[in-house]
Amino acid sequence: CLASLGFGQARSPAVGTWQGKITAGIAQLRIVFHINQLGSTLKATMDSPDQGAKGIPCDDPTFAGGELTISMPAIKGQYKGKLSADGTKIEGKWSQGDRVLDLNLVLDDKVEVVARPQDPKPPFPYTSQDITFRNEKAKINLAGTLSLPPGKGPFPAVALVTGSGPQDRNETLLGHRPFAVLADYLTRRGIAVLRYDDRGVGKSEGNFATSTSFDFADDAQAAVKYLVGRPEIDRKKVGILGHSEGGLIAPIVAARDKNVGFIVLMAGTGVNGLDVITLQSGAAARAGGATEEAAKKNSEQTNRIMKEVMLGGTDEEIKKRLHPIFVEIWDGLTSDEKKSLGKIESFEASQTQSIISPWFKLFLTYDPQVNLRKVHVPVLALNGTSDVQVVYSQNIPAIEKALRAAGNHQVTIKVLPGLNHLFQASKTGNPADYTNIQETLNPAFLDAVGTWFDEVIVKKQR
Repeated sequence: CLASLGFGQARSPAVGTWQGKITAGIAQLRIVFHINQLGSTLKATMDSPDQGAKGIPCDDPTFAGGELTISMPAIKGQYKGKLSADGTKIEGKWSQGDRVLDLNLVLDDKVEVVARPQDPKPPFPYTSQDITFRNEKAKINLAGTLSLPPGKGPFPAVALVTGSGPQDRNETLLGHRPFAVLADYLTRRGIAVLRYDDRGVGKSEGNFATSTSFDFADDAQAAVKYLVGRPEIDRKKVGILGHSEGGLIAPIVAARDKNVGFIVLMAGTGVNGLDVITLQSGAAARAGGATEEAAKKNSEQTNRIMKEVMLGGTDEEIKKRLHPIFVEIWDGLTSDEKKSLGKIESFEASQTQSIISPWFKLFLTYDPQVNLRKVHVPVLALNGTSDVQVVYSQNIPAIEKALRAAGNHQVTIKVLPGLNHLFQASKTGNPADYTNIQETLNPAFLDAVGTWFDEVIVKKQR
């Protein structure tokens, strides 16, 4: 007989924990649906474990004729699939925006938790406070966490600035929380640390989508102002640590604000965005297993696209110029690749949307050396030899050259063997591996940062 749940309702075959993987660009991401039944109504939530997301609300699922449909309005996603005869598998499609991807689910309530052994765990030998600070220029409040070492202080302090894309205060990415690990490490060494949600993210106000790196620099400057105003902080030892785009932002603020006493650049750029992205596209392709010929072609096509964007004009004019390039790229894809991307119109729209944004247009043309030449405070610049997103051989020499040209003799350069863009140990640097690597920040990186703080900021500036 059929098992029943309240009010005599039969248990739906859709009830249970269903999990599978989608291939999204360079990464495979797990999707988990938790489906329960209340009376005759199905209820569901969704997890994306590799992105650190849990309990994403779903509309009430429908299950009829062996077909399951689940909608996730918060992320503009939907899943439709057909239940197998034995009731243990569902074959279907995941759609989000214009993209449609294969997603086959299996009934399995044992969701594997990827080990992140460095994630900080209580009890902590320091205090943390949830705080807000004001960016008066943008008239927004930004929310963050301030970690303070034990004792009265005053303590050296650093504001952490995230990489590109909307990031929370921990810089959460594919289940990793680099800034949570870094804040814990530095605070244990006597450094106060402020990490904050990007504007428009988490509890911070503002509009992320319409902002550029200069707007984010204003946010970072507001963070420095907040730290200088705290009684526990040594106002002569306040600085910025920026990762990736944050490494571009830190020199902007240091060049204009005398309150910035030092900067740390984690995989920061030293050349304009056009050069960074052109080299990045080929390096990432090689790391993913592409042939040398395919990698070169990828770089060439990327360079052509970027130069069309840089020519300017209205968004519609740019799209018109880009259209033949995207048609050429589409024609070179395999049938499986085309299937995963949907229609060419969707592919072209998704590719074009980000590269005509205000942020991207600025990034392409901005020359970091302009502000690096104005930085006269201590600088630590780090990069990994396996980084394929900000290639060290292109960017580290440019950063050092600009700082030396400024007459800055307080420059420390660290090129760390075998570390990728997230400063994890990686032979290839392939971004597709970020999820599967257990470590969040390699000990060699942490030691390099900690030692520099001890020798340059804590001791030498006493």
